[in-house]
Amino acid sequence: MFASGILTKGKSLAYQKYGTESQKVVGEYIYDDKVHAVSSFTMNKIASLTYGDKVCEEIYDIIENTLMNQYEHSPLSLQKTLVLLKHLLIYGHERVIEKTYSVSYLATRLLTYNTATNSDTATSILQTIKGGSVDAGGPVREAAKSLETLLDSRARIETLRLQKADPTSLVPVGEKTEIGFESEDFKVARERVKCEDPMAKIMRDVERKKNQSVFGGGNQIR
Repeated sequence: MFASGILTKGKSLAYQKYGTESQKVVGEYIYDDKVHAVSSFTMNKIASLTYGDKVCEEIYDIIENTLMNQYEHSPLSLQKTLVLLKHLLIYGHERVIEKTYSVSYLATRLLTYNTATNSDTATSILQTIKGGSVDAGGPVREAAKSLETLLDSRARIETLRLQKADPTSLVPVGEKTEIGFESEDFKVARERVKCEDPMAKIMRDVERKKNQSVFGGGNQIR
């Protein structure tokens, strides 16, 4: 399984480096674990790509590969993939409905996803060395359940598509400042900022910028 994991991660990198333009866009969204929040503008941009038949196939190829190899990808990557599938169901071309049903069995497997009891060989060894593991699969299970609930009702899908449709464009443009996806870590941080003292927020931002200048990285929104 370790060798399989290397091959799968290699394929993920290949999508980002050498895939089609659509696969590069989706791969950057799915596989970059520094990206903890994505704007509705970016999510709707991906949805608009499904209006091209060939491009839609390319997008679902990368989605299927990710879900098929669930323990070779991070929980965040899986969560983003499931959220994207639900988003495409509502905003994508009509063809995505059948395509999503065709990969739904892979999403269903994530209803019981648990990083503490299931992982690849390399991860298991690392967790043993550290003295145990913690289940980080909650957000993935929630996203899988949300998708399953929507897929249970074809009528509900059609209703949502009609409600969310923009009569002036293929899909709503979205807003670069509107959150289309956010990880649990990002959500917690956002809620904390709402509640904290303004001066404490200023000091925390100063410290964060100082650390980023030294170490780089940090959560990103696109």
